[in-house]
Amino acid sequence: MLVAACTTHPAPAPAPPVIRAPARGGGPLSLVTAVDALTTEFCAHENACDRVGPGRRFATADDCHDAFVTSTRKQLNADLCMTGYVESEELDTCLDSIRKAACIADIETVCKPAKLCSP
Repeated sequence: MLVAACTTHPAPAPAPPVIRAPARGGGPLSLVTAVDALTTEFCAHENACDRVGPGRRFATADDCHDAFVTSTRKQLNADLCMTGYVESEELDTCLDSIRKAACIADIETVCKPAKLCSP
């Protein structure tokens, strides 16, 4: 008869639970998703206002995209949005404001991305 001895190791401690603030509206969205959505709407607005093309504010659609991605990322960075998320309901309201905005000098005054952060 063979008897084997087992060495017992204590089980690792369970990881602490991740606590998140309850989502309002449709729930939180990632900063990447928010930057993409805002950039798309900002550039659609600029295009509709005839500000994209040779001799205009943005020479090409890519120039518009690059400018708004950079600007929006600065406003929605992880240091400011510490949770890494924005509220979907707030983002929808912001996007709707951009869509309805007149052709004003600075579309970025219509919606302030930094105010979209999840708590």
